Amino acid sequence: MSVSLYDKAVLDKLYKWGLNNSSTILAPNDVQNLYEVYSDKTNDKELVLPLICLNRNGNFTIRNTNKRPLTVNALTINKNNKKLETLNAIPIEISYQLDIFTRLRAQADEYARELTFNFINYPELSI
Repeated sequence: MSVSLYDKAVLDKLYKWGLNNSSTILAPNDVQNLYEVYSDKTNDKELVLPLICLNRNGNFTIRNTNKRPLTVNALTINKNNKKLETLNAIPIEISYQLDIFTRLRAQADEYARELTFNFINYPELSI
């Protein structure tokens, strides 16, 4: 499975929390060319704050390199007369960084507090 699917899932979660209504959110591939991408999308208009950038630090790390039942034998997800769906999985760890640009530090602190609260209390992603 592509790591970019996880990027999309985290981005969708940010949108679901309603942050796109009050701010601009950029995906990991957009962060590299932050000012160029934003300028292209807005036809060189001034930067509108708040701006939240999701950035992936590196690629990913494999959490457990040992052979486990889930990696070899798979987990049966759905079984009926004609079809059997199984899942083989290798646990990985992906590190993300959120850059929050606001006019005032207090606003950035408020966004950071809200995002931290949401990620801790609602950690599940749909991929």
